[in-house]
Amino acid sequence: MINDEHVVFHGTAEKNLDSIIRNNFIVSGYLKSISFSERSNLALNYGCGSRSEDSPKGVVLAVRLQTLNKPHVERSGGIIHLYKPEEVPPTIVGYCIIPHNYVYS
Repeated sequence: MINDEHVVFHGTAEKNLDSIIRNNFIVSGYLKSISFSERSNLALNYGCGSRSEDSPKGVVLAVRLQTLNKPHVERSGGIIHLYKPEEVPPTIVGYCIIPHNYVYS
């Protein structure tokens, strides 16, 4: 899975996990795109950084994108920005909860 270029990673606070599972990834509000990383360790950094008092755990999701060759999919420096997730819906293939006391270094 880690060598499949269509599998990318997203790190966020655990409080967002249920909504992502139920509704998939949604671009709304101030967000112009959903960001994914080609490497899981960068998503781990985001997942750790997203922890807060109201969401003390983070999560890293592994998702599969059907294609990376669409006008609304932008790749740059190991980061993938998905501007219209409804047109290239990410499929969740797994996730990992990051404990509150895990220190990323």
